[in-house]
Amino acid sequence: MEIKIYTDASYRSLTNDGCYGYIILKDDLIQKQFCRTTYNIKINCLEFMAIKLALYDVYNEYLRECDEVDNIDLYTDSVNCIKYIENFYQLKHPLLKEIKKEVDELLEIIEKSYDIKVKFHHVPSHSPKTKHTKSELNNMIDKFVTTVSKYNRDLNRKINNEKN
Repeated sequence: MEIKIYTDASYRSLTNDGCYGYIILKDDLIQKQFCRTTYNIKINCLEFMAIKLALYDVYNEYLRECDEVDNIDLYTDSVNCIKYIENFYQLKHPLLKEIKKEVDELLEIIEKSYDIKVKFHHVPSHSPKTKHTKSELNNMIDKFVTTVSKYNRDLNRKINNEKN
C-alpha cells in the first residue's frame, strides 16, 4: 500500500490567525482531510504542525492497525520544514524545536518499527501570476486551508459585531 500526504498552512499577520491541514491518500484515493484554525502561531510552526499531525494519523490509522504499508511520501510547499527535518537549518524558535523533536521521534518509530523511510518532497507553491502549482492535490490542500481560515475569520468578525 502506498500512502501520500499533502500538507499546507496559511497565516494572516494582520489578524494573527492561521490554519493548517493535510490530505492523506491510500493507493491514490483520498482517505482523510483535516484542517484546524489557530491564533498566535506563525506560518513555519503551522506548516510543521500539519506534518506532525498527518504523520501521527498515518501511524495510528495505518501502521498500528497492521496494514501493509510499502511507502510513505509527504508533499509540502514548505522548503523550510524539509530543511529543518533534514537538519540543514538550525532551529531557534522554542515551539518549532518542540514540534521537530516530536516529528523526529515519530519518524524514528516508523523507520525502526516498520522499516519505512518517510520521503519528503517539495512542491513549489503557487505563484501570484498563475495561482496554481502543477500538483492538483497541493492546490486542493492550499485552497482547503485558506478557505477554512477565511471562514473562521469571517465568523469571528460576525460574532464580535453581534456583541457590540
